[in-house]
Amino acid sequence: MYTSLNTAPAARPSATGSALAPERLIHDKPIALRMTQAERDEAFQLAGEESRSASSFALHAYRLGVAEHKRRRAALAANA
Repeated sequence: MYTSLNTAPAARPSATGSALAPERLIHDKPIALRMTQAERDEAFQLAGEESRSASSFALHAYRLGVAEHKRRRAALAANA
């Protein structure tokens, strides 16, 4: 089940075209993320609490942050 903090991945038709599968991630073009030691420790702690890899947690946090960024940007534009 997906909640507001756990958004569903983008979907696309599978090879057979009969079912929807998550959009494939790009593995050969990583984006480096520099963090303080405290931020890194916290990220690993939170990832562990959710049984996620650090990479999965970072992607999840990125998606939440982008959604929030877009929401705020839209609110600013609406009030302009």
